[in-house]
Amino acid sequence: INAKLAIEAARLEEKASKGNKKTVVGLKHKVAELESELDAAQRSNSLLTVMVSELRSRLKQLAKHEGTVEERRELYREHNRKIEAQMNFTLNGEV
Repeated sequence: INAKLAIEAARLEEKASKGNKKTVVGLKHKVAELESELDAAQRSNSLLTVMVSELRSRLKQLAKHEGTVEERRELYREHNRKIEAQMNFTLNGEV
């Protein structure tokens, strides 16, 4: 949490020192910032795509499971814990 706050504080300081969007320097900073955001969004999208694929595979595994109802529930709980951890990491950067 402290690291996240430090990063956010550094971003605010960086934005204040960039200048405005009407100058060449300000526009260059804005382009770099937007490219960075695009890169992060693309990485996140890629991770989410992989997660959806894994989720579909796990659903198929649950559908074909031939064990008892309790075994199926436990398998579901295990898959759900893993998916929640992946989602938290992908979307929030935390486990």
